[in-house]
Amino acid sequence: MSEDIEDENGFSRKVITVEKNTYLTQRVEYYDFDGELLKIMNISDYKKQTNGGYFAFRMDMQNTQSGRRSVLIIDKLQLGSGLSENSFAAATLGK
Repeated sequence: MSEDIEDENGFSRKVITVEKNTYLTQRVEYYDFDGELLKIMNISDYKKQTNGGYFAFRMDMQNTQSGRRSVLIIDKLQLGSGLSENSFAAATLGK
């Protein structure tokens, strides 16, 4: 991996664990520039959506070096907001 990509991402590599039957990501390990484990993200509570896809309602990120932890829990997901892709254009968002 080039140093530019490492600097942009903040880690040197990541290892992704995918569930064999569903291809859903279960765990992601992030490694620092010295090759030491930096963070572990566990993804769970997948629920099938009306569009046939799956969405993870829980993500738990732990920094193994600092001991800090963040948990994201989604209570409700709304598909199909009705916004067009143009709503997210740089000009529309003020950039």
